[in-house]
Amino acid sequence: MQMKDYEAYFESKNDIKIGEEMEVQLRDRDTFEEINVKAIISDKKEDFDPDECDNLWVEFGGHLGINREQWYIKILEEKKEEIEEVAVKKKVKTSLGQRRGFMIQSMIEDRQKKDE
Repeated sequence: MQMKDYEAYFESKNDIKIGEEMEVQLRDRDTFEEINVKAIISDKKEDFDPDECDNLWVEFGGHLGINREQWYIKILEEKKEEIEEVAVKKKVKTSLGQRRGFMIQSMIEDRQKKDE
């Protein structure tokens, strides 16, 4: 089975829980698709069965610039994003006369509140 190549960005190595399950956002280096996964990450290939892991190019950022290293990842589960349905509301047209009426009514109400 061909190993896939992914990229991930972390501020520092301390952000990676080596050998433990963690949620991480990856980018497929072939398709540039971003996916959220639950995975196990290691800096040693020997920690995984070669058929079960993929290459992970980890970029560490910070004030010293970006450092890129090759690590390895075993994806346990891909998290699917829930997509909400969005509907467009129809705009209710208010005639100029109605708007003028609302404006006059609100001005009268404001004046009455001040007089009280």
